[in-house]
Amino acid sequence: MSGSRLADRMYVHLLRALAGGRWASGERLPSMREVARDLGTSRTTLQQVVIMAGDQGLLRTQPRHLVEVRPGAAQRSRELLAALSRRDDLRRLAIVVPQERYKAQVYISMATLVAEEAANRHIRAERVSMPRENQAAFSRHLMRTYDAAYILSLLPDYLGVVFDLAAYGFPALLFNRRVDGLALPALNEDDYGAAQQIGNILKGFGHRDACMINTTLYSSISHQRGHDDGWMAFLEQSDLMESCSMPLVYFKRGMFPMVFDRLLRHCPSITAYVLAVPSMAEDVARSELFRQMEVPRDLSLAPVGLMRPFFWPSRYPPLTQCAMDIYRAAQCAVEMIDLMLLGNPGPPSLRVPMKITLTDSIGPAPQR
Repeated sequence: MSGSRLADRMYVHLLRALAGGRWASGERLPSMREVARDLGTSRTTLQQVVIMAGDQGLLRTQPRHLVEVRPGAAQRSRELLAALSRRDDLRRLAIVVPQERYKAQVYISMATLVAEEAANRHIRAERVSMPRENQAAFSRHLMRTYDAAYILSLLPDYLGVVFDLAAYGFPALLFNRRVDGLALPALNEDDYGAAQQIGNILKGFGHRDACMINTTLYSSISHQRGHDDGWMAFLEQSDLMESCSMPLVYFKRGMFPMVFDRLLRHCPSITAYVLAVPSMAEDVARSELFRQMEVPRDLSLAPVGLMRPFFWPSRYPPLTQCAMDIYRAAQCAVEMIDLMLLGNPGPPSLRVPMKITLTDSIGPAPQR
């Protein structure tokens, strides 16, 4: 290696690009300026990197500063990455969380488990707060300091970081998200299957008019086959679509209390609500109309997804939970990141099954 930490990190980035087939055997690399931009480094550092790659038989330098990929460079790069797999200083993982969710206990717990699992594979992981401002500078910081990123709870306001990382070919794994136009791998909760499981439980209790409530906040970045897809498929397959007065309702940010009160007021036949975002339950508990009801005597409630601590009145039974195994999720995430660090830029996305803990928040359908 060069002895320069930055040059060594950029060299490893180049190895991953070659191993992933960004440039084919015999292909000339773009200009040094373009490659330096793609790797997020300076031309001076890139010249060091090219010399190192040339010494390993990966690149051939020609007159007029043209650089060509040698035959077998992809395989050789994978071998070199495997040889470096115990160098945790070149296998640093940023577990990235938006700044407003950085202190949320659920993401602290997830990050802690990922870091513990990563250490078993000689990957040094740490939690990093993603700022809303100066996203381009933050992206450059990630690429200069880390070797991969695992992005938790991505919000639409932070898409600039994801596009920057993808443009540079930086290894990035998304949790429970997708970004149109970017072929980034993702680790997803099996929301689709969870919604169908909840639907079958409600059907078993005799519910024939149930409603899922979801938000439009994540509609542009939600992964395919999510809560609503699974729910609507369940209703179709169970011949319950016709009996549901409002099968699926979306609301904009800040409008849930008004939407829920109107549902209670104008659709009294609905006997069960499935909350696609568990924290909606906090607003449910504040509803004056809801406070006049008993659970599950008057209606049943079932959140789907990661549960963070929130206020829920003790007069009601604990909420049924439908959540993934975060221990298994940590293992899957690190397995995928390890593949990316070894030169596979696009391991297949995975789904983590969700487990239902049934409580008395779901009960027999009331007679309307």
